[in-house]
Amino acid sequence: MPTQIRHLSIGVNDPKQAAEAVAELTRGKVSPFHPVKNGYVCLWSGWAGQFIEFYPKDIRLVLTNEGADFQRSPITDAFHSTHLNLTTDLTGDEVKNIAKKYSYHHYFRPSNGGPLHEVWIDDQFLLELVTKELQ
Repeated sequence: MPTQIRHLSIGVNDPKQAAEAVAELTRGKVSPFHPVKNGYVCLWSGWAGQFIEFYPKDIRLVLTNEGADFQRSPITDAFHSTHLNLTTDLTGDEVKNIAKKYSYHHYFRPSNGGPLHEVWIDDQFLLELVTKELQ
């Protein structure tokens, strides 16, 4: 079996809204993520498949004597280099309309890593989408 990414975790202002928006953009499903209060996931093939975890922004994974643990900590930065590129079977217009629905900024990038659509979750996390007409 080839290597695959199973999940990604992202801290955002509104985890439920972010999970709903990404699910709508990629035809995924939303579910609460019970290990983290107010956490949600966007799933594509259930818990055994690939998914994205969305946590409140002030949650950090920290090393403990028993491994990783979720803890609250002060927010120290707004931007980071972590971003995600996904394919979607939506059109560019559909992506743009969904971004507008959730009040997320949308940009079309024709070059410099594109062509692709940028959707900025909370104006801080970059989600790049390669739509069906760009694949």
